[in-house]
Amino acid sequence: MERGTSRGMAVTLVIAIIVAALVAVGVSYAMAPRPAAHTPQTIEVYMIAGDFGYDTFLPGSLVAGLGDTLVLHIVNTEDEAHDFHINAFNVHEDITPLTGSVTNVTFVASQTGTFANVCEIHTPEMRGYLTVLE
Repeated sequence: MERGTSRGMAVTLVIAIIVAALVAVGVSYAMAPRPAAHTPQTIEVYMIAGDFGYDTFLPGSLVAGLGDTLVLHIVNTEDEAHDFHINAFNVHEDITPLTGSVTNVTFVASQTGTFANVCEIHTPEMRGYLTVLE
């Protein structure tokens, strides 16, 4: 009987160790820090629209969080007409064709993904991208 009892105790000990390990993993997971939820904010960006060997927007890429309000101040560097469109957010603005003029564009990043912003006057070269993260 001693042999059977020793074997039963060994099995019980192994099961207890496994259970303790699983509980430790669960507690560790529950206590691990999580990234904070994104709080929507207002982001102001100063951009330029102009010809630097080719027509372009600078910066050419923007990143925002879901729900952020973007306020773009687009400065035209030449006396040439441009426009600014992000179809996914129903943004359609003409940029004043006067060197140094500023066109302000405000919208909410209401969906995630990567979206092209384009000047339809100078397509396809004059484009940039907005990436909206969760």
